[in-house]
Amino acid sequence: MKLTQLTLRWDPSVSAFDAQPLEAFCANHDVLEVFEHLMVHEGRPAWALLIKHRAARADPLAVERIADLPKDARNELPAEERELYEALRRWRNDRAQRDGKPPYVIFTNNQMIAVAKKRPRTKEQLSEVPGVGESKLANFGDEVLAVVGAVPFGATGEEASGAEPNAGGPNGG
Repeated sequence: MKLTQLTLRWDPSVSAFDAQPLEAFCANHDVLEVFEHLMVHEGRPAWALLIKHRAARADPLAVERIADLPKDARNELPAEERELYEALRRWRNDRAQRDGKPPYVIFTNNQMIAVAKKRPRTKEQLSEVPGVGESKLANFGDEVLAVVGAVPFGATGEEASGAEPNAGGPNGG
């Protein structure tokens, strides 16, 4: 287990904190816990994060390196993938509110984009998403898979997940 400190700076052009460094970090690490502190640095708000983590297992066959996705990648998703992304976003925000944690600790935007693209049906497939390690699988895996299963993908949803048609029956195995 390791500790890393990140500082997210306020970006006045978008009226939000720049989460890109955090998303890149989460893509390569299994985040266990986050301690946060809001402060003012050089006259601008900053969010200091102390992250307890372990390195995520390297997977050369991962769908794609989500840290390399453009910042607005969700806007480039096809309609079916965007629908799943938005459902995952609603789930993540509800879960974060219940847990009293920032949403990015649950899943980053780029991790949700990767899930929307891959449409995993099993925890094993979900674990192929970079940054989704044992902790995220144990804490959120069943819920994420339930969201994926609840959002229809036209008539060819099985093709997107790489599964055989009818594999595992109606519950996805």
